[in-house]
Amino acid sequence: MYLPEEILHNIAKNLEVDQLLKFSRASRTCHRLAQPALYAHLKPDYEHLYALLRTLTDQPEKAAFVRSIVLDHFYPFEYDMEESHGDKLPPTEELSKLFAAAESLSLTSQVVDRLRRGLQDNSTDAKLALLLCLCPGVESLSMPETAYFIQDSVVISVLGESGPLPVSGPSRDGPSTDRRFQSLTEVQINHADTEGSTHAFALESIIFLPAIKTLNGHMLDFLGRQRFSTPRYSSIREIKLTYSIIDSGGWEQLLIACPDLRSLSIEFGDAILGAECELSWASVGTSLRTHGLRLEKLSFESEMDNFFLEELDESMGSLSSLSLLQTLNLPYDSLFGRTGQMAHPQRLKDMVPKTLRSLCLQVDSDPELREQCEKQLREVRDDSRFQELQVVRYTVFEPGRGPVQVDMR
Repeated sequence: MYLPEEILHNIAKNLEVDQLLKFSRASRTCHRLAQPALYAHLKPDYEHLYALLRTLTDQPEKAAFVRSIVLDHFYPFEYDMEESHGDKLPPTEELSKLFAAAESLSLTSQVVDRLRRGLQDNSTDAKLALLLCLCPGVESLSMPETAYFIQDSVVISVLGESGPLPVSGPSRDGPSTDRRFQSLTEVQINHADTEGSTHAFALESIIFLPAIKTLNGHMLDFLGRQRFSTPRYSSIREIKLTYSIIDSGGWEQLLIACPDLRSLSIEFGDAILGAECELSWASVGTSLRTHGLRLEKLSFESEMDNFFLEELDESMGSLSSLSLLQTLNLPYDSLFGRTGQMAHPQRLKDMVPKTLRSLCLQVDSDPELREQCEKQLREVRDDSRFQELQVVRYTVFEPGRGPVQVDMR
């Protein structure tokens, strides 16, 4: 039975890879229509990288189909030392084509030299870097598990060749059409451990990608002991960090570098405090009131009772000036000091913006503190000025039960 190409195209988009391969063998038309879906999401097999590079250099139209790349278990230097990795050097003629492809990319001479040497040495890092450069329409880059020192990799170097945004402020007209990685809007970096974790400020080439909008990081280091090499602005609008180390200096730098930030979510883990980490709720509050005025979502969360709050006696202070904020999720102590024992505690309804749609707090299991929290939330709930408020709840850490959510609506 004959089906229009539009229907066949929609079928191809919704097939799993195994089914898609069978579909592509059904006819010449099916083969042609399957190509965009087959190449849209790449998770390269490190044992066959040269074959993939050969395909993309010989058939650049297939490289143009790529929308997301997953670099699974990205341990570039470890892989490069393993002779058994499996990907054999191609013949000299094919290798020369890859050299020519690298030299045609308008990269700096230093990066081109690293690419050439890496390709000649059968470097996984260099092959992945060339792969990224060959895919002009890639929108998402994911590194589900990375090793130490990825900031020294060729992959990170080529990402830095995209060109920074001007120091005068973030671009309001979208990324320039002549920039590399102009479609790359989302990056995920999951580090394997906080011990020796990659310092986020060493990953400037990612944070300052010209079109980046979303950064997801796991076990990254945001300590303020390091700084960006030059003052620049990032177009990032959403950041989600889990089990990452951050202090007051790093927090302020992050907000300054991302003036268009709309959503910031930090899920603390048991390794949130390193030996050099100093976090102050007062400093966090000051930075928010100064640099976080465009935020629409702010979330600090923990899976543990009290996590590191016993170290923090201060309060963020009022966040009412964050007039665009719609979602707020914070530890109770961050607003009212350690265990809420302020001499004259402020009223929560005067500390949070009236634009909120969702308000969630996390509180210790202490009965008195829990009662204070409920009272404060009830006042917000019953205040007619919070016309958009739909969610009011708190999370209490019950001994032996873990976190329990209590809905106040």
